[in-house]
Amino acid sequence: MINLQIALKVAPLTNVDDAIILVGDGVKQAKDARWMPGVKKHHQESENQSKATYMFGHLFGSVGILISHTKKLFCLPA
Repeated sequence: MINLQIALKVAPLTNVDDAIILVGDGVKQAKDARWMPGVKKHHQESENQSKATYMFGHLFGSVGILISHTKKLFCLPA
């Protein structure tokens, strides 16, 4: 919470129609073991026909708040 207060003093949040912009991204990491903590069955989005439809692995994702400073946009990890 302290980092957000510091960021608000330095650079304002980016708003569109009074809504704060959040940025998110994620990546799937395949694992060979099916029965270990955190391993889930994920749908494979690849268009390559040689890959299986589903894979077992971890999903790593993050969300950030978009801030602006001197006409540049930056993502502040939340």
